[in-house]
Amino acid sequence: MKLRPRQASIDTQSHGDDGQQHRSTVERRTGQKKMKLVLLTSLILASVTLAFAVAHPETASATTIHDGQIRARTVAVIGDSLSWQAKSSIESAFTEAGYLARVSVNPGHALSTSWAEDTVDADVEHGPYGVIVVETASNDVVQLASGAVSITQYSQLLGHLIAKAGHADVVIVNAKVNAPFYYTQSDALAINRAIDEAAEEHANVRIVDWNSEASYHPSWFGADMLHLSPGLPATVSASDPPSADVQDAADAAFAQALVNGVVSSAA
Repeated sequence: MKLRPRQASIDTQSHGDDGQQHRSTVERRTGQKKMKLVLLTSLILASVTLAFAVAHPETASATTIHDGQIRARTVAVIGDSLSWQAKSSIESAFTEAGYLARVSVNPGHALSTSWAEDTVDADVEHGPYGVIVVETASNDVVQLASGAVSITQYSQLLGHLIAKAGHADVVIVNAKVNAPFYYTQSDALAINRAIDEAAEEHANVRIVDWNSEASYHPSWFGADMLHLSPGLPATVSASDPPSADVQDAADAAFAQALVNGVVSSAA
């Protein structure tokens, strides 16, 4: 009969141990949930802050985002009429690839124009961008062909751009060489050589070889052999690029080329 109280004592101890283990498990799970909630909240706040900084670089400091990994996922695109045509596709492609992108476009503007210089300055000085994409080469060739800029001056412009970018990666889209309605092939090749030399001299510079991509896909271009199919509309306004519902394969291909260039800069 004395076994029962002893057995009962053992059972009581066993239940006590089970209860303590249960409380420990609950506390551990509760702690894990709290940690996950804190991390999720931090990510949401960082994303909101980053999105605001991308949308409003004039009010955001480059020090707003302290996380280097987050900064590396932000892109500023400065482009001419090609980026204007494909702006909607560019924004969508970067979003799908996990980047936050600000796409600034102004048809007809080269790297030497005040608009390009001011946009670069604003993005570099006020934006939290980890990558700067420059797509003005076609108009840079036009400037060279007209005598407005020499190849030496263009190389200096690239150097100044790269210096301003600091620790950010710089992705430069080269020029389509075969565009006889706008410039000669020799001028286009000269601009592309200058871009190649900049990439060779600076480890943070990458090239989107749009010229090679274009040579394999003539159907991507309109009648002028430079602008994306179906070509530029009769009226072009920098503030009113084509909407998403008129984007086609050419726009998507151009956008993906820019994304690939940014991805390669992070490799």
